[in-house]
Parts: sequence; structure tokens; C-alpha cells
Amino acid sequence: MKKNYPSLAIIFEAILKLEPNQERFLKKSFTARNANLCKFSNNLATKIITLLGADLESACSDYIWMCEKILEEEIYFRRNSEYRIQSINQAIREVYANADFMARYLNGILISQVVWFNHIYSMYFYEKKYLSKLQNDANHLEIGPGHGLLLQLASECPKNLKLTALDISETSLSKTSQCFQKITSGATLNTITANIMDSVSLNEKFDSIVMSELLEHLESPEKALQIIKKYLNSNGKIYLNIPINSPAPDHIFLFTNPAEILNMVTRNGFEIIETVNVPMTGHELQTCLDKKLTISCLVSASLKQN
Repeated sequence: MKKNYPSLAIIFEAILKLEPNQERFLKKSFTARNANLCKFSNNLATKIITLLGADLESACSDYIWMCEKILEEEIYFRRNSEYRIQSINQAIREVYANADFMARYLNGILISQVVWFNHIYSMYFYEKKYLSKLQNDANHLEIGPGHGLLLQLASECPKNLKLTALDISETSLSKTSQCFQKITSGATLNTITANIMDSVSLNEKFDSIVMSELLEHLESPEKALQIIKKYLNSNGKIYLNIPINSPAPDHIFLFTNPAEILNMVTRNGFEIIETVNVPMTGHELQTCLDKKLTISCLVSASLKQN
């Protein structure tokens, strides 16, 4: 790995230095990737290393800490068949209003994008299967950009996209802006601080709207789909990344199988363009379905035409 994918090796080795017990997991994650995905992984790892700079080791420590927090949520999920967090107010109180927790959590999620197989494949699908099919000069909105990597990939798309980030969290928008400043050249990003679930008034419509790992954080994901329809042009597209059976410190809405997600999308006025279900690291898709393990359900869709 070190010879062919040096940046990916740097991140894996930084994790193993802190937690050698991650070796088996990391090996499974790497060996599941074909050559194209390995190349994409290494390019993304280079971006992450550039973004973090001297804070790489600290971020890897935060990743290990995040894994421990997710394990606690997983134990609760296995015992109770539900997520521990039941409301947005509880998530705000325990996660979003806790600046130290939120900073470490965002660092952990950033590292997971290149470490977890379902996360890296989701990024790959987004670039190769979604961004590549957008129209030239498309007006592109991401709601809840988190670490900012998806928007950074969008900034490199040859379609000359007009980019906007919307988030309730100033911390998230700050992270996204930092991502652009450090690893993006020549792209402009418009940011909007707002809660999409409130009566937010946007002054324009979009050709592309992205909600990646967002709907599971809401009490009413269907309401969010209804809201974004108002801001989507008639020929616009949406990209959704929704994890199922995926307990985490701020996950609220439990999706238990991919069919639930596809039914939700279609009954709220969208037509499925393409979908793929990506199992968690080290497991086959059918095993995840049978044992209710995490799957990333990726969906691109368009508005139903009357």
C-alpha cells in the first residue's frame, strides 16, 4: 500500500500507531477496494492530510474516540432495537451544543470517509455517478455539508457548478469554509446559516440538491423531502446518502431496510435514477440485511414529471 497509495498508508499507519487493534478492520476495508477505488481513496486521503496538516494524529485519535462512542450506541441498539437519541432537542443537548464533542466528532467523521468502506464508496459513487451527470453551470446546493469534502469534490467537477452550503451549524459551515481555503483553488462557495426544517426563504432554485447522511438526523425526513422540492428546478436532481441500522450519537430516525428509503423517496414526488446499497466494512450485503447491520443506501433521483 505504501508504494502505490502513500497518502492512504499515512492515515492507516497513524491510526494503527494509536490503536493496533484496528489492523484487522483496516485490512478488510482496503482489500475490498478495486484499483479504481484505491486510487480514489488515495486522492481523498491526500486532501484530508492537507486539510488537517499537523492535526492529523489528533484527528485519528478523535476517530478512535468516535468509534468507541458508536460502539456504545450499537450496544443500546442491539438491546432495544431503536436508536438511543429520540428527538432533535436531545441531539442538540448532547451533541450539537457541546462544542468539544462536536469538534471531535467532525474530525472522526472526516477520517472515516477514507477508512470505512461504505463511506469511501459513497464518496466515489457521488463523484462518478452523480456529479458527472449534472448539467453544465448547474446551481448546486448541499444541506448539512459537515466536513465539506463533498462540496470540495463538486468544486473540481468540470461542469462549472455554482456551489452553496446550507447548515444550521456555524461549526459545520466553518469546517466547510476551511476545507475550501486549504484544498480548493479558484472555486467560490456561498454559505447560508439556516435550519432547512424551518420556514427558511431561499432566493433561488437549484438544479442539484445534496443531503448526505442528513435525513437520519431528523425527526421527520419526509418533511425535508417535501421542503427541498420547493427549491428544486423542474429538471433538477437530488443525491441522498442514508445509512440504515446505523446507530450514532446523533442519529434519530431509524431506517431498517433499503426498500423503506426508496418508497419514501417515490411517494414524496421523486423518480429514482440510480441506487446502490453499500454494506459496512467486512460484511456482505445480504449479511447486513439479515443481521440488521449498517448499510449506506445511495440514491440519485429527479422530480416526477406530471
